Amino acid sequence: MHNYTRDVRKAVSDALFFKSCILCANRADSRAVCPSCEKLLDEERLRFPVTDLKVGGGRKIKCASLYKYDSYGDIMTRLLYFIKQEYDKDAFDFAAKKFSYPLSYLNLPENTVIINVPRNAENYGKYGFDQSAEFAKRAKYYCGKKFIYSNLLKRKKGAKEQKKLDSENRKINVHGKIGIKRIKLAFLTRKLKALKIDKPFIVIADDMITTGASIAECESVIRTAFPSAEIFAASLARND
Repeated sequence: MHNYTRDVRKAVSDALFFKSCILCANRADSRAVCPSCEKLLDEERLRFPVTDLKVGGGRKIKCASLYKYDSYGDIMTRLLYFIKQEYDKDAFDFAAKKFSYPLSYLNLPENTVIINVPRNAENYGKYGFDQSAEFAKRAKYYCGKKFIYSNLLKRKKGAKEQKKLDSENRKINVHGKIGIKRIKLAFLTRKLKALKIDKPFIVIADDMITTGASIAECESVIRTAFPSAEIFAASLARND
């Protein structure tokens, strides 16, 4: 449920020239998240950030995530809901900094390509932005490496929101519903060729991973376009 009290407190505090925490609305100065909430978030860090994620054809890819989430009431889920519903640049920067940690666990080389899982068309139309794209394209500035961001994938019409479905129906829901933006593909292909990269490293980025169905569909589409690629996945959180 939308927290209107939080929104009012945040608007008032911002008007008084200091930032309020996006999670509790207490004073956070120049930060998106106050130190107290960030400490609570850090308590949700995964003990084992890198796991194997099953994708199509019996393949597995390495998947790195920073946080776990257990229920729709915990602080991690509050962060995920905020960046899904509110276009807040400070919040996206905060998410991007946190997302740089799971990227570091994958030991990726320079010129790794980051591609976000595209948002459901219904929610994109409702909120007007793609939260995974927003923090993924910022993440390269916090990784200490020269990465390439590409908004390569698109969500085709007909796919429902994943959170409303069980594991099996999530696979059915996204099957054939993710495609390639041809202009973006041509641009990325030319860029990799100019860098003399024949075997690209590609990371599929998402805000959270529950069953991995969306990641698996994206991996299949990307592998068709780049058969020789080393493909990984990374997210802010996963249901561990």
